[in-house]
Amino acid sequence: MTSIQAYLSRVKENRNNATLVILGNEAADLDSMASSIAYGYLLNLQSVGDTVLPVMPIPRADIKLRTEAVCVFREAGILLDDIVFFDDVEFDKLMVAGTGLILLDHNRLALSLERYKSNVVGVIDHHSDEGFYRDIAPRIIQLVGSTASLIGVEFQKAGIKIPKQLAILLFGTILLDTVNLDQSAGRVTEIDSTIAELLSLLC
Repeated sequence: MTSIQAYLSRVKENRNNATLVILGNEAADLDSMASSIAYGYLLNLQSVGDTVLPVMPIPRADIKLRTEAVCVFREAGILLDDIVFFDDVEFDKLMVAGTGLILLDHNRLALSLERYKSNVVGVIDHHSDEGFYRDIAPRIIQLVGSTASLIGVEFQKAGIKIPKQLAILLFGTILLDTVNLDQSAGRVTEIDSTIAELLSLLC
């Protein structure tokens, strides 16, 4: 199985020839970024030869402002230098060329990118369904505490064990999104609890 670092390094090197782009929401919170990387890795394992590129939808310089993300990435041993940010890639060129786009942690493109709505081929999100892109697959929109939980479910469906680095990344994300699985916070669902338990055993 390809390591996370090897995967990220390879897709960064081939970023302007990506066959599929995975894009989190414009807020670029930890859930958005972690889920994009994990899902990109999963699709890479399922589509050998394709360049499945997770793109962080902020300039590289802005990552220092996402202190919780920097902390969890460090804990997972994932180097920020290997991650592709919006200013690292010729995004418009890829979209004009017809590269497919999967939205993670949102189910409608930001207004600034709405001109590329025809590129959207998949959505995985935990927010309320805004009703767009009805004829795509996957189209997974489920009200759970964290998109990271839904990505954990996708690994289960595929029968692929989540590597330790991704387990740490996803587990930290779920804990942050659900206030450490605190039921009183009103964010935890059975899916979050089940996936978090699984991830804790893999960390």
